[in-house]
Amino acid sequence: MSRPQYVVRGQVILADRVSLEHRFLLRPDRQMRGIFFYLLQVYAGVYGIRIHAVVLMSTHYHLLFTDVRGVRGDFFQAFHAMLAKAVQVYRGTKAVLFDKRPTSQTDNVTVKACVEAMAYIICNPTAAGIVEDPTQWPGLFTRVEDAGRRRVQRFEAPRWIRREDGTQVPFLGHWWPDYVDLVQEPLCEAIDVDPDACVAAVRKRVDELIAEKRAEQAKKGWRFVGVMHAMQCSKERSRRA
Repeated sequence: MSRPQYVVRGQVILADRVSLEHRFLLRPDRQMRGIFFYLLQVYAGVYGIRIHAVVLMSTHYHLLFTDVRGVRGDFFQAFHAMLAKAVQVYRGTKAVLFDKRPTSQTDNVTVKACVEAMAYIICNPTAAGIVEDPTQWPGLFTRVEDAGRRRVQRFEAPRWIRREDGTQVPFLGHWWPDYVDLVQEPLCEAIDVDPDACVAAVRKRVDELIAEKRAEQAKKGWRFVGVMHAMQCSKERSRRA
């Protein structure tokens, strides 16, 4: 049994969930991005989740959001269940998507913590050693400027899913909406900070994190693996990415 969560309305939460054995089942190719972001918005709309930042990595995702109604447990249960089914269909596998550990959830109670959380999400592809510039990662939805602005992007329902072996299978029935508009609400509103000041704070922290990672890579003589290499990894491979 997982530990009980302290849940109240209006909490700003940083959450992440990791695939079983860190398998590359969530690798954010074009179709996987569509599936993930479509389902994320569908269930965010149902449960009143206000999204502030999100990144889809190959083995996990990170999400910063406001739990407006205090029902994030129901949101995660529904979202993860459908996402797991979608990934099994798309990847052509019966493998379990997530491990048995509960979804990591951190309550960000200060402005500094919220800024740090958003910067952490944006920099995750760089912190993982994949890309020198995090905006190069196809699974990163959020940009620094989004800390001070509302962003909307449309995603169509995956009626048919083309598997990796080339076969096509139906996924969603007619009762699902044809498309959803993924709404990313500005962090500045959640923490009651001037938009320009919020963007500046996030940008400052992002620049610091990127500089730290680049210095670490240079000191160790390591190279960033690059998008092409990361996206070609087998779904069965295990690694934090």
